[in-house]
Amino acid sequence: SVPSYSVAQFEALEGAGVVFLPAAGQRTGSTTSNVGTVGNYWTASHVNGTTGYTFHIAPNANVMQNVVTYSTGCAVRLVREY
Repeated sequence: SVPSYSVAQFEALEGAGVVFLPAAGQRTGSTTSNVGTVGNYWTASHVNGTTGYTFHIAPNANVMQNVVTYSTGCAVRLVREY
């Protein structure tokens, strides 16, 4: 089951440094896919002028980094890379 938090509980989590990364899916052209099951978030790192890295969240994923072309619409969250 998916946990549920009140606004006050969520604000307390944010204050403790928790970052919320929903499974936003991605967009290719005008088609969205994997909404609710996969999260791909652009990182600041890039491979070349047309390809970059994403932080990849998915059930049973064996990698947490993907190489994705910039023409794919992935989510953006301002988080610090280490």
